[in-house]
Amino acid sequence: MLQQQRVRELNLLLRQANEQLAVLAGTDGLTGLANRRTFDERLQNEWARARRRGSPLALITLDLDFFKQFNDHFGHPEGDTCLRRVSQVIADERRSTDLPARVGGEEFSILLPETELEGALLIAEKIRSRVQALQLGHPKSPFGVVTTSCGVAVQVPAATFTLEDLVRAADLALYAAKAAGRNRIVSA
Repeated sequence: MLQQQRVRELNLLLRQANEQLAVLAGTDGLTGLANRRTFDERLQNEWARARRRGSPLALITLDLDFFKQFNDHFGHPEGDTCLRRVSQVIADERRSTDLPARVGGEEFSILLPETELEGALLIAEKIRSRVQALQLGHPKSPFGVVTTSCGVAVQVPAATFTLEDLVRAADLALYAAKAAGRNRIVSA
């Protein structure tokens, strides 16, 4: 009887440890946001769900303007602090159904299920303006502070528009925001 109780306790501890490990495996260690793997899995699932429901799926892709120069000027520890502060802004502006993730060095993506373009643009603008309002000094930026450029794409899945098209559209919109002067939002 005592031995069975001990086995149950050990099984519970093992289950809790496995759950914690799963969370850690899907989280970016620096920012606490979802990592690329988790984002890609959820993106696939949300695309399939949006296709079944005929609902829109929005994607915001953003990155920090002139971040390499920020790191070169201040060093990587300060760059990490900057990434954590920006990540907190992104996490604060998300809705419970959204998934923000750090998908690359200074690149973030936010998945917004069942969101029309107007709603996605509103969230992107809140993030852009709040990042600028952090007033993180950046002497190598023409803005004098850390800013972000955002690309926004929204699509209802259809046979003529694939998940890859949604990602490509958000990326192209991000590049257009950068080409237009940075610290702005462009939608596809």
